[in-house]
Amino acid sequence: LQHPSIVPVHEVGTWDGGDPFYAMKLVAGQTLDRVIAEATTTDARVALVPHVIAVADALAYAHSEHVIHRDLK
Repeated sequence: LQHPSIVPVHEVGTWDGGDPFYAMKLVAGQTLDRVIAEATTTDARVALVPHVIAVADALAYAHSEHVIHRDLK
């Protein structure tokens, strides 16, 4: 998927023992749960709305490409 709010997957495969793996671009920053926890005021939470919209837009794009993601972070 090519979208500014979707982290690209560089490689997919299996280890010698048969366990699956995937390698994605490393993204610097804080986790979503931490950002939300640190947004303790109404203004801080409202400031997060553009990020929520970006996630929704990315999800809509993925769904339009017939990809369903069940582990958003």
